Amino acid sequence: MLHDLDIENLTEKQMRSVLNKMKEHAIVRDSAKALASASASAQREILRPYDQVDIPQADTKTKCSYARDLKRAQDLTDYNEYLSLYRNPYLTRYFPPISRIGKIDGHRVDSALEVRVMTGESPLAKLKLYTQRHEVRYTKQCRYVSDGLLPGTRIAVEIKGFLRDSEEARKYKEVCEQNDLAILFIFSSRNLECSFATPRKDGSRYTHEEWAERQIKQGLNIAYTFEGEMPDFFRSAKFKNFYRRIQ
Repeated sequence: MLHDLDIENLTEKQMRSVLNKMKEHAIVRDSAKALASASASAQREILRPYDQVDIPQADTKTKCSYARDLKRAQDLTDYNEYLSLYRNPYLTRYFPPISRIGKIDGHRVDSALEVRVMTGESPLAKLKLYTQRHEVRYTKQCRYVSDGLLPGTRIAVEIKGFLRDSEEARKYKEVCEQNDLAILFIFSSRNLECSFATPRKDGSRYTHEEWAERQIKQGLNIAYTFEGEMPDFFRSAKFKNFYRRIQ
C-alpha cells in the first residue's frame, strides 16, 4: 500500500484518507515507523512556511498563524495516536519540532494552544488572558513518621537503606526546615550512589554521604552514620556535638 504512494506530494485531504486506510488495515500496529513517517511528512508540508522563521522572535500575527497551522498539522491523525508516535523516542525524530511561542505583547505564552485560546476568533480573545496571569501559592500537607526519636531531644532517627528518588530526598529537607527537627540518618553502607543524581562526566553519581554533607552545608540539622559504624559514631565527638546542639 505504501510503496505506490508519493507521500511527499499528497494533498492534506489525500493524506487524511491514507492515514485512515492505514488504521483500518491495521498497518498502524504492524508498522508504526511507516505511520510516523507518513504523518510527519504531511505535518512538515503544512509547517514548511515556518522552516526559516524564529517563532519566539516573530511578530504576533506570525505566531498566531503558526499556532493555527500546528493544530491543523496535528489534526491529520487521531491525537492519541499522534502523541503515542511523537513521544516514542524511536519515532519522534520523524516529526517537525514544535517551536516555543515566547511572548505576545510582552507577556509569556506557554504553548500554541494558549495562543489559539487567547487570540484570534476565540470567545476569550477579547479578555487577553495572557496579560492577567494570576499566581497563588499552595502547600501540600503531608505527614512524616520517623523511625524513632532520641529521648529528650528533637533528633529523629531515620534508618534508610537508600533514598528512592529526589522527591524523597526533598521530603527530609522540608521536614527539617518546617518542624524545627533534626534527622540522624543511618544508611546501610558507604559509597552508595544516589540513583536520582545527575551523572558526572565520569559516569559516577554523588553518594548518600555526599548528599547529606550538602544539606549540612546548607544549614540543615542533619547527621549520618552507617549500619556497621554505629558504635564508633555514637562515641565520637561529632555525634556528641550534634547531640548537645540539638537538645
